[in-house]
Order: sequence, then C-alpha cells, then structure tokens
Amino acid sequence: MQEPVPPFHLTEGLRTTLKEGIGALITDSDFAGLCGLLNETNFPIAAVGDTTTLRLIAHGVTPDLAIVDLGTRRGVLNSRDMGEMESILSSGNVVEIKNPPAVLTKELWEVICGFYKKFKIRRPERMGTAPLIIRVFGEEDLAALPCIYFSQAGGHVLYGLPDKGLVHVQVNETHKIIVCDALRKMEAMNGPQGNQSDRESTA
Repeated sequence: MQEPVPPFHLTEGLRTTLKEGIGALITDSDFAGLCGLLNETNFPIAAVGDTTTLRLIAHGVTPDLAIVDLGTRRGVLNSRDMGEMESILSSGNVVEIKNPPAVLTKELWEVICGFYKKFKIRRPERMGTAPLIIRVFGEEDLAALPCIYFSQAGGHVLYGLPDKGLVHVQVNETHKIIVCDALRKMEAMNGPQGNQSDRESTA
C-alpha cells in the first residue's frame, strides 16, 4: 500500500466522520483498568493532547510519545496544569513544530514517522529512555492519525474526542485501513507551508 503524502487538510465531511472516533471510548470506570493495561504493555504508548497526557501521567502512565500544544478545547491551560506541563517538557526530548488547526503538515507527519521507525522495539528493552515530546504551535487535532498509521499492531494511541472523552486505540489492521482511507480523502494543501521546515529540536 502506497504511503499517503502530506500535507493534509481536514474537510468538513471528514470532520463529521472522525467525530465518531477510532477505537474505544473510555469511561471513568474503565480508566483504572486501562492504566493497568498500559503499565504492563510491551508496545509504545502515544498520547495526543495536553489533557490526555496530563491525565495519564497523573495516574502513573508515562507515554513514550506525547503531542501537546499547551492548550485545551476551552483555551489555554490553567496555571496548575501549565506548571505540570512545563515539568513534563523539561523531562523529555522536545521537538517544536508549527501545525495549523485542521491541518496535518509534512513536518509533523515526518517526526511521528521517525519516532515509530526508531521505536519498533518493545518498551522493556528501552525503559528509562526519555519520552519524545512534540510541542505543537497551532493545534495537534489530527496527530492521532499518523500515530495510528505508523504504529505497529498492538501499539497504543490515546487522544481526546471533543464532548465525548478519552479514546484508546490498541492498533490493529482495521484501524490502519480506516486511517489510511481518511488520509486519502483529505485535501492536500498547496503552497509553501507544505514544503518548508518549521521544525526545531531542543534538548
């Protein structure tokens, strides 16, 4: 299967489709069990969104990849959450990328691809490795799609679904087909934004 080519632009029709979520919607009563599963997994964990990342870490689950924009659907993080997020940012390897709302840029796509190419090995073999944190300037609303696309079967991707809650994807071939189909339906962006690098790495 030929790899889709970024950048991608979210259409209104596809926005409606993605609101249904890819994976399982996790209730509050299911969350403790999910954390137990994640702490025992042999596969990488990706958290998309500040609320998702903060919630996992607060319950003892450190993702291998966290994609954040220092905001929530309601606006900027409150002072307490901002302090916690700054601590998280200081604990990992941080890559900074510009990514506008409703867009998946080539730069974001490539960094996520690189993470999964590097970490195909199982988690116990690299315990103690600092997480990769992608700090997005703009929005990370589509970042779960390349995480699912590039993850090996069995990998975990968690993201927030507006007005519904936390979604957990334990990746399988069906999820990959759904994501690939969604990406191919997106409108490819034209212009310099898709071609120039907005990426900076920091320690």
